[in-house]
Parts: sequence; structure tokens; C-alpha cells
Amino acid sequence: MAKNIAAPKNTAGGGFTFEDQVIAWLLVHMLATEPLSDRLGMVERLDFQVRVDGGLLDDVLVTLTKDGNFTSQLPLSIKSNQQFSKSSAPTEFVIAAWEQFLHVGTTKFEPRTDFLGLATSPLPPDIRDALDNLVNKAIAGDPNLLPTRLAESGWANELGCVDKRSIRSF
Repeated sequence: MAKNIAAPKNTAGGGFTFEDQVIAWLLVHMLATEPLSDRLGMVERLDFQVRVDGGLLDDVLVTLTKDGNFTSQLPLSIKSNQQFSKSSAPTEFVIAAWEQFLHVGTTKFEPRTDFLGLATSPLPPDIRDALDNLVNKAIAGDPNLLPTRLAESGWANELGCVDKRSIRSF
């Protein structure tokens, strides 16, 4: 049976073009700024397609240095399309991130110093705000309590935004 017609984005390299744009942004920031956070430091090195080295999030591995001596790594998966919706996160990324974090099939992650990331096309404002809110609460709170709190009716709305009345519990 003949193959289905491929989408123009696939045959024209749309995904590669977006990946190139993300990498160009990181390269520009290597020159002078701390692109992700002053807490994380400067981009020191970029390695590409690191699956062969054991990385499960393998599009680009960003090595960051803070104050010339503290080094951390940020493996990134880069996707040119929207990955999050109002009801779900990208399954493939979630599985790969947990496997990397838990050292399932790889040892290329140090939970005390490293980060995991996904670079995507811009999200709609409501989804972006909900995701930012959730990440901020996860960073600020006890990670062991987050799943229980999210499951608690009224603690977060349907997009994961935490109800302002429940913030005191952090």
C-alpha cells in the first residue's frame, strides 16, 4: 500500500527549522546573558542529538555554569508544535522526563543540580499561565505534597491554576 501524503511541514523541514531557531537563541545568549535565569548562570556549552550519549531528552544538552564553578545540565526536547492542551501534557515528553529523572535506561541526570526541559511553540495565554502557575507552586512547595494537593477538589482549577485561597498552605 502506498504511503500517506506527508504534511508539508514534515517534508520541508519545519521541525528542523524550529529547532534551529531555538538553538540560535541559545547561541546568541551564550555571548553575554543568562538566558534562562540568573539563578542558573551562563550557557557554557551546547551539545546536539545526545541520545547516543545516553540522553533521553536529546535534541540539545545545555551546560550551564554559575560563578565559574557550579555546573548543571539542561537536556531539552524541542518540538515545533503546541505540546500542552487544557487537559493534557505531552505523553512522550512526560515519559522520557520521568525515565531520565529516575535513571531508567540512563544515568545522565543529577536531580540535585540538573534540570529537564521542553521547548515548544508559544502556548495560548490561559495554558501558559496555568503551566507557569503550576511550575511556580511545584518549585516553592513541598514536591511530595503537590500530587495530593492537585487531586484535592478546589485546590486548583481545571487548568491547574491554584486557587488563591489555598496558597497559604505553601
